[in-house]
Amino acid sequence: QHNSASHQHQYIPLPQIVALHPGAVYVSPDFLSPSECRTWVQCAESSIGFENVSHPATQYIAHRKCGRIQLDDTAVADALYERMRIIVNEVAKNVGVSHFDGTYGPVGLNHNIRLYKYEKGMSFGRHFDGSNEVPRFENGNTEITVLIYLSSCTGGSTRFYAPKSSVIEKKKKRKGRNDDGVDDEKRAIAYTPKEGSVLLHVHGDKCLEHEADPVLEGI
Repeated sequence: QHNSASHQHQYIPLPQIVALHPGAVYVSPDFLSPSECRTWVQCAESSIGFENVSHPATQYIAHRKCGRIQLDDTAVADALYERMRIIVNEVAKNVGVSHFDGTYGPVGLNHNIRLYKYEKGMSFGRHFDGSNEVPRFENGNTEITVLIYLSSCTGGSTRFYAPKSSVIEKKKKRKGRNDDGVDDEKRAIAYTPKEGSVLLHVHGDKCLEHEADPVLEGI
């Protein structure tokens, strides 16, 4: 006798994915539960501890002031990837880093896990994220930055700047005239941290310039 239940495939609905900047930046809310976020924070604070990172802007690096933890952990990377696989696959298609013939696409997360702590007044200046090789995967290269927000705060938005050329073209179509005066405010797309949400943005050659606004209240 066959058990019909054993032949059924569990349907996993696609989580909500919001395009902040189509083709470049996407957010999925409620990726982690509030209790899971608190567990991550408690572990970071009590078991590991943050190192202080503080450096002014130079011609090579952006201004940054925050707390940071870096650790190499393939088990954590693999667990997180399994949890977000369906989100990563969808975003990878939309940002053009998955080949339809299956020769190139998402296989996992970089095992270099980083936790950041921004307190009141702390920020990270404008910068681009580069791509890195990941030796544990054959021909492995990072394509997408994954940010999981473990707490909500006032301020502290992750702010992206669309290329000026794309904004100018939109204004030309809308107004029917040439207007090259595009200020940064009109180019910016900002996401204010929401506890448990995950933001994914393409990096490397396709990366949008971005920054972390100063935190006004909270962490």
